[in-house]
Amino acid sequence: MQLLDKYEGGLDMVGLLNLGSFVLGLIAWILPVVNLMRYGKHGRRNWATLSIMSLSACAISL
Repeated sequence: MQLLDKYEGGLDMVGLLNLGSFVLGLIAWILPVVNLMRYGKHGRRNWATLSIMSLSACAISL
């Protein structure tokens, strides 16, 4: 019973790490999609920046 009382009512550290990993994983998936959608409109201006940001978000989430 004491173990259950300890974790009721809030996020523990593991929950926060899972949430952060999920958010960074979404960012890692969304950035290449944005890059592909903008490819024909703006040329190759920011593709390197978006690619590095995506790889960084993926590495941090893991």
